[in-house]
Amino acid sequence: MDSLLNEATSYTYRVRAYNVVGYSGYSSEASATTLDETAPTVPTDLASSATGWTRLNIVTMSWSGPTDPSGIVRAWYSINTPPSIGTPGTAVNTAGGGVSVPLSNLGTNTIYLYLEDGAGNKNLASAASVTVRYDNIVPVIAHDSNAVAAFNTGSPQAVAIVATATDVPSGMKSMLLQFRRSGTSWSFGQSFAYPTPTGISANVPQAFLDANKNLGVDYRVVAEDSAGNVTMTPTHSIHIQVGEVVQRRDPQTGSPVTQPSVAPLPASAPKTFAYRMFSVPLDLQNKTPQNVFETQ
Repeated sequence: MDSLLNEATSYTYRVRAYNVVGYSGYSSEASATTLDETAPTVPTDLASSATGWTRLNIVTMSWSGPTDPSGIVRAWYSINTPPSIGTPGTAVNTAGGGVSVPLSNLGTNTIYLYLEDGAGNKNLASAASVTVRYDNIVPVIAHDSNAVAAFNTGSPQAVAIVATATDVPSGMKSMLLQFRRSGTSWSFGQSFAYPTPTGISANVPQAFLDANKNLGVDYRVVAEDSAGNVTMTPTHSIHIQVGEVVQRRDPQTGSPVTQPSVAPLPASAPKTFAYRMFSVPLDLQNKTPQNVFETQ
């Protein structure tokens, strides 16, 4: 009669006796549950929360089935090694059909997963697997800021910024050159993508380098790999090169500004007052006083 019963199923029963005279009344009802002796089958639709490359060191594994009479209470996983009797993997209580799996090995990983039911049944041979690619290492940028040409205020030309980037685990996705006026905020509107994900050369455009305006220009290189890891160079400033004649100009319009006249010192003034101190925050081609003070 046991062969007619389903596993892990509750049954209600009652007893009735009879003899040659007739039937007795029924006993009180009782219930019993049959044992669940069958392990869950292979997880169906096993999937990882990471698609492509991921820089997160934890991924969520999910599946849509199977169902089990005593319920799925635990999942077992192993990474890069199929589960075996000697190495069954790591058990994780499951809630809602998903478990979190930590990653530590860079590159391609194979995650094997099988299920355990509420009766403790599990089958190592019923493991499914998915591939996860992990990279949490930022790209490496190579750039020599000393090799960048100076910005000539008299005849500005586009300035080439040569840089390359490498990333071993996942490979490069993109490289970006950002530039700004010194002292202002970075804006993605003032940027250019390098022609290849590994770099080579991108330009600060000529239109950005206004003639006769001695305005500082900063730049930096930003690199992103296929897993979303981002690195950037320090902020570098483009060297400003001024021609032979230095003339004070309005920083916004570029128009010459008349220098205020300086009255001579009175005869009674101490000699210690007979000087004026000023600074030129530029690297002049000709640093002689005559070139700085004389208007040609």
